[in-house]
Amino acid sequence: MRRARALCRTRHKARARRKFTDILAKNPSPVAAEAVVRIGELFAIERDIKGAPPDERRRVRQQLAAPKLAALRPWLEAQMRGLSSDSALAKACRYPLNRWTPMARYCDNGLLEISNNLVENALRGVALSRRNWMFVVSAKGGDASALFYSLVET
Repeated sequence: MRRARALCRTRHKARARRKFTDILAKNPSPVAAEAVVRIGELFAIERDIKGAPPDERRRVRQQLAAPKLAALRPWLEAQMRGLSSDSALAKACRYPLNRWTPMARYCDNGLLEISNNLVENALRGVALSRRNWMFVVSAKGGDASALFYSLVET
């Protein structure tokens, strides 16, 4: 169960990056651009070690990603000092800071991924189908549909 919770918490880096890219799409911001670059460097390390054994991934993460993460945190905190607390940029900076421990956990475990986007994409069909099940006319039809969609999606 603990491992499952740890795997679920790996999504934070992708969501943190997405919050900054959303800001860049609306308004050019050097702070958001720098954050995207810094988080992108972490993902670049992962691309280089994709498919490596867990002990190798952990070693490379400790050597390359951990220092980048260690530099990212004080940089984000420094950016927060000059921002209005209600601004989108402050909220984007606050997101990873509030989730720092689970966000940095992947560096200590070669089995964890930097992001769980693949899992979320695989489960998206189940979530969309679940919404469609609400419009089944009878309880028996709903049970049959749920069984069918569960089999198809798994």
